[in-house]
Amino acid sequence: MRADGADPTPLTPGPDDRRPSWSPDGSRIVFDAQQTDHRQIFIVEIDGDAGPGGVIPRALASGDWEDIAPSWSPDGSEIAFSSDRAGGMDIYSVEVASRKVRRLTKQPAADLFPVWSPNGGELAFFSQRDGNDEIYLIGARPRVPDEAVLRLTENDANDFVPSWSADGTRLVFASNRLQGRRAQLFVMDAGGFGIRQLTSDPGRKTEPAWSPDGKRIAFTSDRDGNDEIYVHSLSCSS
Repeated sequence: MRADGADPTPLTPGPDDRRPSWSPDGSRIVFDAQQTDHRQIFIVEIDGDAGPGGVIPRALASGDWEDIAPSWSPDGSEIAFSSDRAGGMDIYSVEVASRKVRRLTKQPAADLFPVWSPNGGELAFFSQRDGNDEIYLIGARPRVPDEAVLRLTENDANDFVPSWSADGTRLVFASNRLQGRRAQLFVMDAGGFGIRQLTSDPGRKTEPAWSPDGKRIAFTSDRDGNDEIYVHSLSCSS
C-alpha cells in the first residue's frame, strides 16, 4: 500500500503470511508463511501488476522446523531469522545467493525477531534468556554462537520487537512496563540508555518500524478494537 494507507493490494496468495521485510533495493519482500506443517521463509518479487497468484513466492529454506521473523541485511546479501531447527528458538542468518546458514545464538530460551543495524554490523533481538522478554544485541558475524551478546534493557516487564532508527543511534521497542500492562512504544539509544516513553493511549502497541527519514514510526495497535496500522510522528526534539 502507499505510505498514507491508500491502495492496499494483495501481494501473496497465502492465508497466513506474516512479518514482511523489504530488500534494500525495494525489489523483493521476505516473509514467513504456513504453507506446510511448519512456518517457513519465502521471498516474493515486487510486481505492481500482479495480484494473488500472479507472483509465486519461493522458499528460502525448508525442513521439519519453524523459521520465522526474517530481516533483510542492509547490503542485501543475508537474511536473519529465528528458527528452532536445532531444538530451541535461536537466531540464524542465511546468505541469499548460496543459502548457506550460520547460527548466531545458542540458548535454551527463545531468541526472537532479529533486526539488522543500518551499518549491518549488529543485530538487535528480544529474548527470555533472563526470565522475561528483554532487548539484546549481538554482532552480525560472531566467531561462535552467542559470542559477546549485550543486554540493553532490564525490567520486570516485557520489552520486545525492536526497530532501528535509520542512523543507527536509537532503537524503538514495545513494552508492557507501564501500570496496567498494556504495551506501549519506547525509544532508547543504541547502548540501552535514555529510555523514554513515546505513546500512552489505552490501545496495545507493537511491531514498530522506523521510517527511513527518522521522522515517523509505524506500528500495530488495537486502539479501535482490532489490529490496524498507525503512524506516530516524532517531534524535532525526539
